[in-house]
Amino acid sequence: MSLMDIWMRDMTSFGGLSVIGLIFLFLLALDKMTIALEFLLAVVLSQIVIFGIRFFYFRARPGRTRRKFKNLYERLDESSFPSIHAARAGIIAIVLAQGLPFLAKILLWITATLICFSRYYLKRHHATDLLVGGILGLIIGYIVIIVGGLI
Repeated sequence: MSLMDIWMRDMTSFGGLSVIGLIFLFLLALDKMTIALEFLLAVVLSQIVIFGIRFFYFRARPGRTRRKFKNLYERLDESSFPSIHAARAGIIAIVLAQGLPFLAKILLWITATLICFSRYYLKRHHATDLLVGGILGLIIGYIVIIVGGLI
């Protein structure tokens, strides 16, 4: 395994549920309750939307063929379209950037982009999976922020 492979594997973990949970807890520890709740809501909504799409549309991951699945969760998890990691990356970029200085926002966007690129590099997604997942994350994050601001 090359150094780049290791770095990409580690980069993709930033879009994983464990890191998402840590971000949520960190926001709570910083007493950023509004942003924490918006972040959590956006992540949950993105999961629902993406699993809904995957329920009706299956796309095999790169280099894999469709096979028989033991249960519905296995089928939903094995579908690559749209990318959940890319949606979470979009949510990280849009929701967490609230009230941050410009340089911090740029760093969040770079991180989000690297999360998406790592999924492509590791051959877990097609480019269109990442594009649609990222756009969904941005849209859901933006809607949650707008609705949160109205309440």
